[in-house]
Amino acid sequence: MTVDSWDSLIGHQRIIKALQRAASDDTPHHAYLCLGPEGIGKRTTARLFARALVCEAPERRPCNTCTSCRQADAGTHIDLLYEGPEAKGKSISVAQVREIQRKLAYRQTGARFRVVVIDEAGALNADAQNKLLKTLEEPPARTVLVLCALHAGLLLPTVRSRCQKLLFGPVTSEELQGWLVAEHNAEPLPAA
Repeated sequence: MTVDSWDSLIGHQRIIKALQRAASDDTPHHAYLCLGPEGIGKRTTARLFARALVCEAPERRPCNTCTSCRQADAGTHIDLLYEGPEAKGKSISVAQVREIQRKLAYRQTGARFRVVVIDEAGALNADAQNKLLKTLEEPPARTVLVLCALHAGLLLPTVRSRCQKLLFGPVTSEELQGWLVAEHNAEPLPAA
């Protein structure tokens, strides 16, 4: 399922509002660390935030209609990079981090921001994390890095300290029930 707007996300309202504000005001932090269990929504939120940062619309980002949004949807936006393990159970190598840094050395194409989303950042081996550290300490102008991981202990303290941490917790049963009623015409549960 593709999530194309902030309204499509369930729960995590404090995080979502902060990321929406950062995208609409052009004031994102240079690095975020999205932490939480598998399937909680951190990856979806990170990808939506990345799309909002490259969107060309003056408001309501992502607009889902501008060239940048269409390129982001197609996976062809040159200023939107996604990285992760090459295979399940594999680590993210120094060579992969080096490739990210090589791409970041190129001039931006005109997007408001260049965004790198590193999925399963806990799979970065120690050497790769140390290699990424330079980019986290001194990112190129208008570059935002978003790392997603199960928990902070998978990353070196030096990496964690350079990121704004976003802790994704369980979605409440009330939020889930509201979503099921609104989106799937489910019958509301009677009050207990």
